[in-house]
Amino acid sequence: MTVPLALIILVSTIVLRVLYKRWSRISVADIPGPESVSFWIGNLQQMRQQEVGTMDAKWGEEYRKIARVKVALGMDALWVSNPQALHYILHKSGYTFEKTAERKVLSKLLGDDGLDGANPETHKRQRKLMDPAFGAPVIKALFPTFVQYAEILSFKWCKLVESSPGPACAINVASHLNVATVDTVCEASFDYYTGCLEDADNEPAKSYMNLMAGVASRPSDARLVFDNLAEFLTEPVVTWLCRVLPGEAFAKLRRNKQEVHKVAEEIIETKVGKRDVMSMFAQASTSPEPSTRMSRYEVISQMRSIMFAGSETTTSTMSCALLELARHPEYQDRLRAEIRVVENSIRARGGGGLIAADADAMPYLQAFLKEVVRVHPAVPYMYRRPVRDEVLPLSTPITTRSGKVISEVPIRKTLRLILSVPGYNMDKDVWGEDAHEFNPERFLRPTEKNGPNVGLWANTLTLSAGARSCIGWKFALYEMQAFLFVLVSRFQFALTEDISRLRREYAGSLVPMLEGEVEKGAQLPLGVSLAEQQQD
Repeated sequence: MTVPLALIILVSTIVLRVLYKRWSRISVADIPGPESVSFWIGNLQQMRQQEVGTMDAKWGEEYRKIARVKVALGMDALWVSNPQALHYILHKSGYTFEKTAERKVLSKLLGDDGLDGANPETHKRQRKLMDPAFGAPVIKALFPTFVQYAEILSFKWCKLVESSPGPACAINVASHLNVATVDTVCEASFDYYTGCLEDADNEPAKSYMNLMAGVASRPSDARLVFDNLAEFLTEPVVTWLCRVLPGEAFAKLRRNKQEVHKVAEEIIETKVGKRDVMSMFAQASTSPEPSTRMSRYEVISQMRSIMFAGSETTTSTMSCALLELARHPEYQDRLRAEIRVVENSIRARGGGGLIAADADAMPYLQAFLKEVVRVHPAVPYMYRRPVRDEVLPLSTPITTRSGKVISEVPIRKTLRLILSVPGYNMDKDVWGEDAHEFNPERFLRPTEKNGPNVGLWANTLTLSAGARSCIGWKFALYEMQAFLFVLVSRFQFALTEDISRLRREYAGSLVPMLEGEVEKGAQLPLGVSLAEQQQD
Protein backbone atom coordinates (compact mmCIF):
# COMPACT_ATOMS: atom_id res chain seq x y z
CA MET A 1 0.00 0.00 0.00
CA THR A 2 1.39 3.40 -0.96
CA VAL A 3 1.93 6.10 1.66
CA PRO A 4 -0.62 8.53 0.08
CA LEU A 5 -3.28 5.78 0.02
CA ALA A 6 -2.60 4.86 3.65
CA LEU A 7 -2.85 8.51 4.61
CA ILE A 8 -6.16 8.89 2.77
CA ILE A 9 -7.56 5.81 4.54
CA LEU A 10 -6.38 7.10 7.94
CA VAL A 11 -7.86 10.57 7.42
CA SER A 12 -11.10 9.09 6.08
CA THR A 13 -11.38 6.79 9.09
CA ILE A 14 -10.92 9.71 11.49
CA VAL A 15 -13.48 11.87 9.65
CA LEU A 16 -16.03 9.04 9.54
CA ARG A 17 -15.51 8.36 13.25
CA VAL A 18 -16.01 12.02 14.11
CA LEU A 19 -19.14 12.20 11.95
CA TYR A 20 -20.49 8.96 13.44
CA LYS A 21 -19.99 10.25 16.96
CA ARG A 22 -21.66 13.52 16.02
CA TRP A 23 -24.65 11.83 14.40
CA SER A 24 -25.06 9.16 17.08
CA ARG A 25 -24.59 11.34 20.16
CA ILE A 26 -27.51 12.39 22.34
CA SER A 27 -29.02 15.59 20.99
CA VAL A 28 -31.15 18.26 22.68
CA ALA A 29 -32.20 19.78 19.34
CA ASP A 30 -35.81 18.65 19.94
CA ILE A 31 -36.07 20.65 23.17
CA PRO A 32 -37.84 24.00 22.57
CA GLY A 33 -35.86 27.18 23.08
CA PRO A 34 -35.21 30.69 21.78
CA GLU A 35 -33.74 31.36 18.37
CA SER A 36 -30.00 31.91 18.35
CA VAL A 37 -28.87 35.49 17.81
CA SER A 38 -25.79 34.40 15.84
CA PHE A 39 -23.38 31.51 15.36
CA TRP A 40 -20.66 33.41 17.22
CA ILE A 41 -22.49 34.26 20.44
CA GLY A 42 -25.71 32.23 20.31
CA ASN A 43 -28.03 33.43 23.09
CA LEU A 44 -25.21 34.66 25.33
CA GLN A 45 -26.09 38.30 24.74
CA GLN A 46 -29.52 37.73 26.26
CA MET A 47 -28.00 36.06 29.30
CA ARG A 48 -25.01 38.35 29.82
CA GLN A 49 -26.06 41.77 28.54
CA GLN A 50 -29.66 42.04 29.72
CA GLU A 51 -30.65 42.96 33.26
CA VAL A 52 -30.58 40.00 35.66
CA GLY A 53 -33.87 38.07 35.68
CA THR A 54 -35.35 39.63 32.53
CA MET A 55 -34.68 36.68 30.28
CA ASP A 56 -35.27 34.10 33.03
CA ALA A 57 -38.85 35.20 33.66
CA LYS A 58 -39.65 35.05 29.94
CA TRP A 59 -37.98 31.70 29.27
CA GLY A 60 -39.42 30.11 32.40
CA GLU A 61 -42.96 30.89 31.27
CA GLU A 62 -42.46 30.24 27.56
CA TYR A 63 -40.44 27.00 27.70
CA ARG A 64 -41.73 25.48 30.95
CA LYS A 65 -38.48 25.85 32.90
CA ILE A 66 -36.07 24.10 30.55
CA ALA A 67 -34.86 25.41 27.20
CA ARG A 68 -32.33 24.55 24.55
CA VAL A 69 -30.10 27.57 23.99
CA LYS A 70 -26.98 28.28 21.98
CA VAL A 71 -23.70 29.50 23.42
CA ALA A 72 -20.59 30.66 21.54
CA LEU A 73 -19.59 29.05 18.24
CA GLY A 74 -22.93 27.32 17.71
CA MET A 75 -22.68 24.96 20.69
CA ASP A 76 -25.81 23.64 22.39
CA ALA A 77 -26.63 24.19 26.05
CA LEU A 78 -29.62 23.74 28.33
CA TRP A 79 -31.04 26.58 30.43
CA VAL A 80 -32.61 24.97 33.51
CA SER A 81 -34.92 26.26 36.26
CA ASN A 82 -36.99 23.08 36.65
CA PRO A 83 -37.03 22.14 40.38
CA GLN A 84 -36.76 18.38 39.89
CA ALA A 85 -33.88 18.74 37.43
CA LEU A 86 -32.08 21.19 39.72
CA HIS A 87 -32.55 18.87 42.70
CA TYR A 88 -31.10 15.98 40.70
CA ILE A 89 -28.09 17.97 39.47
CA LEU A 90 -27.20 19.61 42.80
CA HIS A 91 -28.34 17.13 45.43
CA LYS A 92 -28.61 13.60 44.10
CA SER A 93 -25.65 13.49 41.76
CA GLY A 94 -22.89 14.94 43.91
CA TYR A 95 -19.85 15.53 41.74
CA THR A 96 -21.36 13.92 38.62
CA PHE A 97 -22.06 17.43 37.33
CA GLU A 98 -18.83 19.41 37.30
CA LYS A 99 -18.26 23.09 36.58
CA THR A 100 -17.92 24.04 32.94
CA ALA A 101 -14.46 24.74 31.56
CA GLU A 102 -14.81 28.53 31.45
CA ARG A 103 -16.09 28.63 35.06
CA LYS A 104 -13.09 26.60 36.18
CA VAL A 105 -10.85 29.16 34.47
CA LEU A 106 -12.61 32.04 36.24
CA SER A 107 -12.31 30.22 39.57
CA LYS A 108 -8.57 29.81 38.99
CA LEU A 109 -8.18 33.49 38.13
CA LEU A 110 -10.06 34.60 41.25
CA GLY A 111 -8.93 31.93 43.70
CA ASP A 112 -5.94 29.98 42.34
CA ASP A 113 -6.04 26.50 43.92
CA GLY A 114 -8.86 27.40 46.30
CA LEU A 115 -12.07 25.53 47.03
CA ASP A 116 -14.20 27.05 44.27
CA GLY A 117 -12.20 25.67 41.35
CA ALA A 118 -11.02 22.39 42.90
CA ASN A 119 -11.59 19.01 41.25
CA PRO A 120 -13.88 16.56 43.13
CA GLU A 121 -11.21 14.76 45.17
CA THR A 122 -9.42 17.99 46.12
CA HIS A 123 -12.74 19.66 46.87
CA LYS A 124 -13.78 16.87 49.24
CA ARG A 125 -10.47 17.10 51.11
CA GLN A 126 -10.45 20.90 51.30
CA ARG A 127 -14.12 21.11 52.26
CA LYS A 128 -13.65 18.58 55.08
CA LEU A 129 -10.74 20.59 56.46
CA MET A 130 -12.46 23.97 56.06
CA ASP A 131 -15.97 23.15 57.31
CA PRO A 132 -15.12 23.49 61.05
CA ALA A 133 -13.89 27.06 60.46
CA PHE A 134 -17.32 28.00 59.09
CA GLY A 135 -19.44 26.18 61.67
CA ALA A 136 -22.05 28.04 63.72
CA PRO A 137 -19.97 28.30 66.95
CA VAL A 138 -17.03 29.94 65.15
CA ILE A 139 -19.22 32.31 63.13
CA LYS A 140 -21.33 33.36 66.11
CA ALA A 141 -18.13 34.17 67.98
CA LEU A 142 -17.27 36.57 65.13
CA PHE A 143 -20.58 38.44 65.46
CA PRO A 144 -19.10 41.28 67.59
CA THR A 145 -16.64 41.97 64.76
CA PHE A 146 -19.54 42.27 62.31
CA VAL A 147 -21.25 44.72 64.64
CA GLN A 148 -18.01 46.67 65.11
CA TYR A 149 -17.63 47.33 61.37
CA ALA A 150 -21.32 48.14 61.00
CA GLU A 151 -20.77 50.78 63.71
CA ILE A 152 -17.73 52.19 61.88
CA LEU A 153 -19.77 52.51 58.68
CA SER A 154 -22.62 54.06 60.65
CA PHE A 155 -20.26 56.68 62.11
CA LYS A 156 -19.00 57.52 58.63
CA TRP A 157 -22.55 57.97 57.30
CA CYS A 158 -23.51 60.08 60.32
CA LYS A 159 -20.73 62.53 59.47
CA LEU A 160 -21.86 62.66 55.82
CA VAL A 161 -25.49 63.28 56.77
CA GLU A 162 -24.61 65.93 59.35
CA SER A 163 -22.43 67.79 56.85
CA SER A 164 -25.16 67.69 54.19
CA PRO A 165 -27.10 70.94 53.60
CA GLY A 166 -30.44 69.11 53.83
CA PRO A 167 -31.86 66.45 56.15
CA ALA A 168 -30.84 63.70 53.73
CA CYS A 169 -27.59 62.94 51.98
CA ALA A 170 -27.27 61.03 48.69
CA ILE A 171 -24.83 58.18 49.33
CA ASN A 172 -23.63 55.50 46.94
CA VAL A 173 -24.36 52.74 49.44
CA ALA A 174 -22.96 50.02 47.14
CA SER A 175 -19.49 51.58 47.13
CA HIS A 176 -19.46 52.13 50.91
CA LEU A 177 -20.72 48.62 51.60
CA ASN A 178 -18.02 47.18 49.35
CA VAL A 179 -15.35 48.87 51.48
CA ALA A 180 -17.05 47.76 54.69
CA THR A 181 -17.35 44.10 53.66
CA VAL A 182 -13.70 43.91 52.59
CA ASP A 183 -12.64 45.36 55.95
CA THR A 184 -14.96 42.98 57.79
CA VAL A 185 -13.95 39.77 56.05
CA CYS A 186 -10.25 40.56 56.48
CA GLU A 187 -10.60 41.25 60.20
CA ALA A 188 -13.03 38.42 60.98
CA SER A 189 -11.41 35.71 58.85
CA PHE A 190 -7.73 36.58 59.00
CA ASP A 191 -7.31 38.96 61.94
CA TYR A 192 -5.94 41.36 59.32
CA TYR A 193 -6.70 45.07 59.70
CA THR A 194 -7.17 46.93 56.42
CA GLY A 195 -8.74 50.17 57.67
CA CYS A 196 -10.28 51.15 54.34
CA LEU A 197 -13.44 52.45 56.02
CA GLU A 198 -11.20 54.83 57.92
CA ASP A 199 -9.47 55.86 54.70
CA ALA A 200 -6.34 53.74 55.13
CA ASP A 201 -4.48 53.04 51.88
CA ASN A 202 -4.42 49.23 51.82
CA GLU A 203 -3.52 47.81 48.40
CA PRO A 204 -4.72 44.20 48.91
CA ALA A 205 -8.11 45.42 50.10
CA LYS A 206 -8.37 48.04 47.35
CA SER A 207 -7.76 45.35 44.74
CA TYR A 208 -11.20 43.91 45.62
CA MET A 209 -13.10 47.16 45.17
CA ASN A 210 -15.41 46.82 42.17
CA LEU A 211 -13.43 43.76 41.07
CA MET A 212 -16.13 41.93 39.11
CA ALA A 213 -17.74 45.13 37.84
CA GLY A 214 -14.46 45.92 36.12
CA VAL A 215 -13.70 42.39 34.98
CA ALA A 216 -16.98 40.93 33.73
CA SER A 217 -19.74 43.52 33.24
CA ARG A 218 -21.32 44.20 29.83
CA PRO A 219 -18.91 41.94 27.88
CA SER A 220 -18.42 42.58 24.17
CA ASP A 221 -19.30 39.90 21.61
CA ALA A 222 -15.58 39.15 21.19
CA ARG A 223 -15.23 38.71 24.95
CA LEU A 224 -18.22 36.33 25.01
CA VAL A 225 -16.49 34.16 22.40
CA PHE A 226 -13.13 34.33 24.22
CA ASP A 227 -14.74 33.26 27.51
CA ASN A 228 -15.81 30.02 25.84
CA LEU A 229 -12.43 29.12 24.34
CA ALA A 230 -11.63 26.85 27.28
CA GLU A 231 -13.93 24.30 25.67
CA PHE A 232 -11.47 24.00 22.77
CA LEU A 233 -8.04 25.11 24.03
CA THR A 234 -8.18 23.41 27.48
CA GLU A 235 -8.43 25.19 30.82
CA PRO A 236 -4.66 25.52 31.52
CA VAL A 237 -4.06 27.22 28.16
CA VAL A 238 -6.91 29.71 28.56
CA THR A 239 -5.93 30.39 32.19
CA TRP A 240 -2.39 31.14 31.02
CA LEU A 241 -3.71 33.44 28.27
CA CYS A 242 -5.79 35.38 30.80
CA ARG A 243 -2.71 35.86 32.95
CA VAL A 244 -0.54 37.25 30.13
CA LEU A 245 -2.90 39.08 27.77
CA PRO A 246 -3.07 42.90 27.88
CA GLY A 247 -6.22 44.75 28.97
CA GLU A 248 -7.42 46.41 32.17
CA ALA A 249 -9.61 43.47 33.24
CA PHE A 250 -6.74 40.97 33.11
CA ALA A 251 -4.35 43.48 34.68
CA LYS A 252 -6.78 43.98 37.56
CA LEU A 253 -6.85 40.25 38.27
CA ARG A 254 -3.05 40.07 38.13
CA ARG A 255 -2.70 42.97 40.60
CA ASN A 256 -5.22 41.34 42.89
CA LYS A 257 -3.27 38.07 42.94
CA GLN A 258 0.06 39.79 43.52
CA GLU A 259 -1.20 41.93 46.40
CA VAL A 260 -3.13 39.19 48.20
CA HIS A 261 -0.39 36.57 47.88
CA LYS A 262 2.13 39.01 49.36
CA VAL A 263 0.07 39.74 52.46
CA ALA A 264 -1.08 36.10 52.81
CA GLU A 265 2.53 34.95 53.00
CA GLU A 266 3.07 37.36 55.89
CA ILE A 267 -0.15 36.43 57.70
CA ILE A 268 0.30 32.67 57.53
CA GLU A 269 3.59 32.88 59.49
CA THR A 270 1.77 34.26 62.55
CA LYS A 271 -1.27 32.00 62.54
CA VAL A 272 -0.41 28.56 63.85
CA GLY A 273 -1.84 28.19 67.34
CA LYS A 274 -4.61 30.81 67.02
CA ARG A 275 -8.34 30.23 66.44
CA ASP A 276 -9.56 32.51 63.65
CA VAL A 277 -10.49 31.11 60.22
CA MET A 278 -7.05 31.60 58.68
CA SER A 279 -5.38 30.02 61.72
CA MET A 280 -7.38 26.84 61.30
CA PHE A 281 -6.29 26.68 57.65
CA ALA A 282 -2.66 27.36 58.59
CA GLN A 283 -2.72 24.49 61.06
CA ALA A 284 -3.96 22.20 58.28
CA SER A 285 -0.86 23.12 56.27
CA THR A 286 1.35 21.57 58.98
CA SER A 287 -0.49 18.24 59.23
CA PRO A 288 1.73 15.18 58.58
CA GLU A 289 -1.19 13.27 57.00
CA PRO A 290 -1.95 14.00 53.30
CA SER A 291 -5.69 13.49 53.87
CA THR A 292 -5.78 16.22 56.53
CA ARG A 293 -3.31 18.62 54.95
CA MET A 294 -3.60 21.65 52.70
CA SER A 295 -0.49 22.88 50.99
CA ARG A 296 0.76 26.37 51.75
CA TYR A 297 -0.34 27.49 48.28
CA GLU A 298 -3.82 26.05 48.88
CA VAL A 299 -4.10 27.98 52.15
CA ILE A 300 -3.10 31.21 50.43
CA SER A 301 -5.58 30.42 47.65
CA GLN A 302 -8.38 30.07 50.20
CA MET A 303 -7.63 33.59 51.40
CA ARG A 304 -8.16 34.96 47.89
CA SER A 305 -11.37 32.98 47.47
CA ILE A 306 -12.80 34.05 50.83
CA MET A 307 -11.91 37.71 50.37
CA PHE A 308 -13.66 37.74 47.00
CA ALA A 309 -16.75 35.76 47.97
CA GLY A 310 -17.00 37.45 51.36
CA SER A 311 -17.02 40.94 49.87
CA GLU A 312 -18.52 40.78 46.37
CA THR A 313 -21.66 38.76 47.06
CA THR A 314 -22.36 40.26 50.49
CA THR A 315 -22.04 43.77 49.07
CA SER A 316 -24.56 42.90 46.35
CA THR A 317 -27.11 41.44 48.79
CA MET A 318 -26.85 44.22 51.38
CA SER A 319 -27.11 46.89 48.67
CA CYS A 320 -30.32 45.29 47.42
CA ALA A 321 -31.61 45.03 50.99
CA LEU A 322 -31.26 48.80 51.48
CA LEU A 323 -32.83 49.36 48.05
CA GLU A 324 -35.92 47.36 49.06
CA LEU A 325 -36.17 49.25 52.35
CA ALA A 326 -36.12 52.52 50.41
CA ARG A 327 -38.77 51.20 48.01
CA HIS A 328 -41.01 49.96 50.82
CA PRO A 329 -41.12 52.40 53.77
CA GLU A 330 -43.69 50.15 55.47
CA TYR A 331 -41.17 47.28 55.62
CA GLN A 332 -38.51 49.68 56.84
CA ASP A 333 -40.76 50.92 59.65
CA ARG A 334 -41.68 47.39 60.67
CA LEU A 335 -38.04 46.25 60.76
CA ARG A 336 -37.02 49.32 62.75
CA ALA A 337 -39.82 48.68 65.25
CA GLU A 338 -38.52 45.14 65.80
CA ILE A 339 -35.00 46.55 66.23
CA ARG A 340 -36.25 48.98 68.90
CA VAL A 341 -37.73 46.08 70.87
CA VAL A 342 -34.40 44.25 70.81
CA GLU A 343 -32.51 47.42 71.80
CA ASN A 344 -34.79 47.73 74.84
CA SER A 345 -34.10 44.09 75.68
CA ILE A 346 -30.33 44.69 75.47
CA ARG A 347 -30.62 47.64 77.86
CA ALA A 348 -32.80 45.61 80.22
CA ARG A 349 -30.14 42.95 80.55
CA GLY A 350 -27.53 45.56 81.37
CA GLY A 351 -26.06 46.21 77.95
CA GLY A 352 -23.24 44.21 76.44
CA GLY A 353 -24.25 44.93 72.87
CA LEU A 354 -25.99 43.00 70.12
CA ILE A 355 -25.17 39.27 69.96
CA ALA A 356 -25.98 36.56 67.44
CA ALA A 357 -28.79 35.17 69.62
CA ASP A 358 -30.56 38.54 69.39
CA ALA A 359 -30.53 38.39 65.59
CA ASP A 360 -31.71 34.76 65.64
CA ALA A 361 -34.73 35.84 67.71
CA MET A 362 -35.87 38.53 65.25
CA PRO A 363 -38.49 36.93 62.96
CA TYR A 364 -39.04 39.96 60.73
CA LEU A 365 -35.32 40.53 60.20
CA GLN A 366 -34.98 36.88 59.20
CA ALA A 367 -38.01 37.02 56.88
CA PHE A 368 -36.85 40.26 55.25
CA LEU A 369 -33.36 38.92 54.60
CA LYS A 370 -34.72 35.67 53.16
CA GLU A 371 -36.84 37.66 50.71
CA VAL A 372 -33.86 39.82 49.70
CA VAL A 373 -31.81 36.69 49.04
CA ARG A 374 -34.67 35.19 47.03
CA VAL A 375 -35.42 38.23 44.82
CA HIS A 376 -31.84 39.47 44.40
CA PRO A 377 -29.57 36.42 43.93
CA ALA A 378 -25.95 37.54 44.29
CA VAL A 379 -24.83 34.79 41.89
CA PRO A 380 -27.59 34.49 39.27
CA TYR A 381 -26.29 31.46 37.36
CA MET A 382 -24.42 28.24 37.99
CA TYR A 383 -22.71 26.44 35.12
CA ARG A 384 -22.40 22.66 35.10
CA ARG A 385 -21.71 19.78 32.70
CA PRO A 386 -22.21 16.02 33.27
CA VAL A 387 -19.12 13.82 33.34
CA ARG A 388 -21.14 11.02 31.70
CA ASP A 389 -24.35 10.69 29.70
CA GLU A 390 -27.26 11.49 32.01
CA VAL A 391 -31.06 11.81 32.16
CA LEU A 392 -32.63 14.86 33.81
CA PRO A 393 -36.02 14.24 35.51
CA LEU A 394 -38.60 17.01 35.17
CA SER A 395 -41.20 18.24 37.68
CA THR A 396 -43.73 18.76 34.91
CA PRO A 397 -43.76 17.27 31.39
CA ILE A 398 -42.81 19.38 28.37
CA THR A 399 -43.76 19.12 24.72
CA THR A 400 -40.81 18.86 22.33
CA ARG A 401 -40.53 20.55 18.94
CA SER A 402 -41.63 17.32 17.27
CA GLY A 403 -44.74 17.09 19.47
CA LYS A 404 -43.62 14.44 21.95
CA VAL A 405 -44.61 14.83 25.61
CA ILE A 406 -41.63 13.93 27.84
CA SER A 407 -40.99 13.97 31.59
CA GLU A 408 -37.23 13.48 31.39
CA VAL A 409 -34.46 14.79 29.14
CA PRO A 410 -31.49 12.62 28.06
CA ILE A 411 -28.29 14.67 27.89
CA ARG A 412 -24.85 13.81 26.61
CA LYS A 413 -21.58 13.96 28.49
CA THR A 414 -20.11 17.52 28.75
CA LEU A 415 -23.29 19.29 27.57
CA ARG A 416 -23.35 22.76 29.12
CA LEU A 417 -26.08 23.39 31.68
CA ILE A 418 -26.98 26.92 32.77
CA LEU A 419 -28.76 26.65 36.12
CA SER A 420 -30.98 29.71 36.54
CA VAL A 421 -31.18 30.96 40.12
CA PRO A 422 -33.66 33.78 39.27
CA GLY A 423 -35.76 31.27 37.32
CA TYR A 424 -36.12 28.99 40.34
CA ASN A 425 -36.38 31.77 42.94
CA MET A 426 -39.26 33.36 40.99
CA ASP A 427 -41.07 30.13 40.10
CA LYS A 428 -44.80 30.56 40.81
CA ASP A 429 -45.22 26.81 41.30
CA VAL A 430 -42.73 27.01 44.17
CA TRP A 431 -43.43 30.45 45.66
CA GLY A 432 -47.04 31.19 44.70
CA GLU A 433 -48.72 33.66 42.35
CA ASP A 434 -46.90 36.60 43.95
CA ALA A 435 -43.48 35.05 43.24
CA HIS A 436 -42.40 38.12 41.22
CA GLU A 437 -43.24 40.51 44.05
CA PHE A 438 -41.03 41.48 46.97
CA ASN A 439 -42.98 40.34 50.02
CA PRO A 440 -41.21 39.29 53.25
CA GLU A 441 -44.57 38.14 54.64
CA ARG A 442 -44.25 34.90 52.65
CA PHE A 443 -41.65 33.71 55.16
CA LEU A 444 -43.86 34.48 58.16
CA ARG A 445 -46.77 32.31 57.08
CA PRO A 446 -46.94 28.52 56.78
CA THR A 447 -46.68 27.33 53.20
CA GLU A 448 -47.47 24.08 51.46
CA LYS A 449 -44.49 22.26 50.05
CA ASN A 450 -44.55 22.23 46.26
CA GLY A 451 -41.96 19.85 44.92
CA PRO A 452 -38.47 19.16 46.31
CA ASN A 453 -36.56 21.63 48.47
CA VAL A 454 -33.73 22.72 46.23
CA GLY A 455 -32.01 25.65 47.93
CA LEU A 456 -29.63 25.61 50.88
CA TRP A 457 -31.31 28.36 52.94
CA ALA A 458 -35.06 29.07 53.06
CA ASN A 459 -35.31 26.94 49.90
CA THR A 460 -33.77 29.76 47.85
CA LEU A 461 -31.14 28.69 45.34
CA THR A 462 -29.01 31.80 45.87
CA LEU A 463 -26.50 30.05 48.15
CA SER A 464 -26.45 26.99 45.90
CA ALA A 465 -26.99 23.49 47.29
CA GLY A 466 -25.45 20.05 47.55
CA ALA A 467 -21.76 19.17 47.53
CA ARG A 468 -20.66 22.56 46.18
CA SER A 469 -22.98 24.74 48.24
CA CYS A 470 -21.60 28.00 49.64
CA ILE A 471 -19.28 27.13 52.54
CA GLY A 472 -19.44 30.65 54.00
CA TRP A 473 -23.23 31.07 54.02
CA LYS A 474 -23.50 31.38 57.81
CA PHE A 475 -20.70 33.96 57.81
CA ALA A 476 -22.53 36.02 55.17
CA LEU A 477 -25.94 35.82 56.83
CA TYR A 478 -24.76 36.83 60.30
CA GLU A 479 -22.68 39.64 58.82
CA MET A 480 -25.69 40.99 56.92
CA GLN A 481 -27.95 40.71 59.97
CA ALA A 482 -25.48 42.74 62.05
CA PHE A 483 -25.18 45.46 59.39
CA LEU A 484 -28.93 45.69 58.80
CA PHE A 485 -29.60 45.97 62.53
CA VAL A 486 -27.14 48.82 63.04
CA LEU A 487 -27.88 50.73 59.83
CA VAL A 488 -31.68 50.53 60.02
CA SER A 489 -31.52 51.55 63.68
CA ARG A 490 -29.58 54.72 62.82
CA PHE A 491 -30.80 55.73 59.36
CA GLN A 492 -33.84 56.22 57.18
CA PHE A 493 -33.43 55.22 53.53
CA ALA A 494 -35.24 56.77 50.56
CA LEU A 495 -35.09 56.54 46.77
CA THR A 496 -33.27 59.15 44.70
CA GLU A 497 -34.02 60.29 41.14
CA ASP A 498 -31.07 58.26 39.87
CA ILE A 499 -32.84 55.01 40.80
CA SER A 500 -34.84 55.36 37.57
CA ARG A 501 -31.58 54.44 35.80
CA LEU A 502 -30.77 51.49 38.05
CA ARG A 503 -29.90 48.18 36.41
CA ARG A 504 -29.05 44.87 38.05
CA GLU A 505 -26.13 43.89 35.83
CA TYR A 506 -24.69 40.40 35.54
CA ALA A 507 -20.94 40.64 36.08
CA GLY A 508 -20.29 37.14 37.37
CA SER A 509 -22.29 38.32 40.35
CA LEU A 510 -25.25 40.70 40.49
CA VAL A 511 -23.98 44.29 40.53
CA PRO A 512 -26.22 47.39 40.85
CA MET A 513 -25.20 49.95 38.22
CA LEU A 514 -26.63 53.07 36.60
CA GLU A 515 -27.56 53.09 32.92
CA GLY A 516 -25.08 55.24 31.04
CA GLU A 517 -22.44 54.95 33.77
CA VAL A 518 -21.53 51.27 33.66
CA GLU A 519 -17.84 52.17 33.47
CA LYS A 520 -18.09 53.61 37.01
CA GLY A 521 -18.85 50.20 38.47
CA ALA A 522 -21.26 49.49 41.32
CA GLN A 523 -23.60 52.39 42.04
CA LEU A 524 -26.71 52.55 44.21
CA PRO A 525 -27.40 56.14 45.29
CA LEU A 526 -29.95 56.33 48.10
CA GLY A 527 -31.14 59.20 50.23
CA VAL A 528 -29.83 58.62 53.76
CA SER A 529 -31.10 60.58 56.76
CA LEU A 530 -30.96 60.05 60.51
CA ALA A 531 -33.74 57.85 61.85
CA GLU A 532 -35.83 59.04 64.76
CA GLN A 533 -34.32 57.58 67.89
CA GLN A 534 -36.42 56.02 70.61
CA GLN A 535 -36.77 57.80 73.90
CA ASP A 536 -35.12 56.22 76.92
